[in-house]
Formats: sequence, structure tokens, C-alpha cells
Amino acid sequence: MNLADSLAPSSVGKSAQHLALGFFDGLHLGHQRVILGGKIPHPPAATAVLTFRDHPLSILHPERHPALITGDNPDPVLHAGTRISSSRIRESIQKGNLEEASSMLGRPFTLLGRVVTGDGRGKEIGFPTANLKTEDECLPPDGVFAGRALLPEKKTYIAAINLGTRPTFNGLDRRIEAHLIGYSGDLTGAEIDLEFHRFIRPEMKFHDAQSLSAQIKSDLKTISG
Repeated sequence: MNLADSLAPSSVGKSAQHLALGFFDGLHLGHQRVILGGKIPHPPAATAVLTFRDHPLSILHPERHPALITGDNPDPVLHAGTRISSSRIRESIQKGNLEEASSMLGRPFTLLGRVVTGDGRGKEIGFPTANLKTEDECLPPDGVFAGRALLPEKKTYIAAINLGTRPTFNGLDRRIEAHLIGYSGDLTGAEIDLEFHRFIRPEMKFHDAQSLSAQIKSDLKTISG
């Protein structure tokens, strides 16, 4: 795979037989069909994908710009009888319907971010967490989720992910924290992927750290399965 950030002839290469053009927000199953050739009888041996750093609608008014490129529009990909779209996937994620979102994406809903220093509350009660800073604005509702963490060295760990404000400690800002089961080390500064597999429970406020610790143990038992 070759990556280029220019439209210079040499950047695309001469072997591509098919150009997939789009914003491809989320790269769901519909996008994948376009990239793989859509309705073309004989799928191309080589494909080029032209996408954009920012959504064109943030710059252009579509009603003022006629279509300048024609091509093949593949049949829509359906889920539960309805066309898959980025807006539908975002709605499913924001409602907490992660299984539905994952079915449309063709993979688990995943956040990519950098691990930053937290306040150490998790470590104090025996469950250290990786605190994720992400630019993604599409997030599920607050709560505890079963998931998986993919580390830079490609190792994976089952993860208990908490999204919320940490009400037991009177937190105010919304954070993403993950306890990696079986991991010991310091991930500060590393970029990791967090896959959200399923919702476990809503975020709760406990009377004290001991009660929270007992609930986390129960959550981990559920997640480890």
C-alpha cells in the first residue's frame, strides 16, 4: 500500500485500475464496497482511494457545485433493511447501540488516542487505568464497557473501559479510562486503540472507594467472562 498527499501524477501510480472517491467517514461496509469495486463485474486488481482531510461540506455549498465527475454508483449496503450511512452509525454509537454500529462498520467501534497522565485514582484502589485523549467527538453514553486494547507493539488486552466524569470522586470533566486486564507497565505517551465491544452498566456514584472497588471486581468478572 502506498500513501500520498498530492495529486501529482507520480503520487498515484500507474497500476491503479479503479478510483474510489469519497470522504469515507468511518469506513463502514458501504464504503468498503465502493473501494472494492462496487458493481464492477470483474473487481480491479489495483485500487486507488481519493479522500479528503476535512469534509468537503465544511468548505463548499453542494447546491452551487454541479457534479464534475461521473462514475459507477454501487447498490447501497443494507443493515436490517435500511441503508448503511455514516450518520446512522454515529447515531447508533451515541445511543449506545454498539453491536448495531459494529455490524454496520464491519468491525468494532474503535477510538484511537494518546495515553495521558491521570490523577492516579484507579491505581490507588488497585485498578490502574490508561487515560485516553482522543479527538473523536462521536462517543457512546457514559458507562462501563467491555472492550479490547491494542498496544503499539500489536499486543492486545481485554479491557474494562469507563467513559464518564467519575462521580464517586466528584469529577467534572468527561474522561475515557481503560483498565487492561493482565497488563503491567506505563503506557503514558503511547497511542493505543480501544475497541468498544458491549455495554456493561451505566456510570454510578458510590459511597466510598471500597464500594467502587467491589463493583469493579464484579465488572471485571463479567467482562472476562
